[in-house]
Amino acid sequence: MKSTTSKIGMGMIALAMLGISTSGCRKGTEADFPCPKEKPYKVCSKHNDSVTGCNCYDQNTAIVAGLIPGPDKKKAEIKDKNQAVVESNQKNIFTQPIQVVNTYTILDVQSDGVAYKIKDKNSSGIVPLKLIVARDNLETVVFVYTENQAVLEGIAKIQYQEFTDEKISTKDLVKLYSKYVNVNPLEANREIKAKGWAKNIDYNL
Repeated sequence: MKSTTSKIGMGMIALAMLGISTSGCRKGTEADFPCPKEKPYKVCSKHNDSVTGCNCYDQNTAIVAGLIPGPDKKKAEIKDKNQAVVESNQKNIFTQPIQVVNTYTILDVQSDGVAYKIKDKNSSGIVPLKLIVARDNLETVVFVYTENQAVLEGIAKIQYQEFTDEKISTKDLVKLYSKYVNVNPLEANREIKAKGWAKNIDYNL
């Protein structure tokens, strides 16, 4: 079985093939082997918990050697983190993760829009919001609908996800719609009274 020191040594050789030289062999801590500003990425060798040498690399070499993630990997990591936060927020916004299908008579459709700004990207957008007033055999309810499609009055099957306390804030709405974490409505945050978020409307009964 190869020791950790041997593995590090093999890594040093591989990096040396990229034209990078190794540092000296005196003992100390990582602080005793400072790197210049143009080569801020450091890999150190250890023996008996003492640092015996460090190599310093520029960003491109560090990416090629796998010491730091490249731009694509960073984007993927940020996307995964955003998705995790969005999924966590959904647990508080919806009563349950599953969607419900029920037959309603659509009585009225009111068009609205919620403008938002994405902080990290310094860009903005708008949620094409429609409020659907519908009735079943028991009650008249309102659904939030964000698809950029026409909604017709009449009988239809509505597939929706139910909101907690039958309401959603515009801040939560723009986060769900845009799938970004650092996003806020341009207008003051307000609550929308609605039974749920309509995901699909089917008129073919």
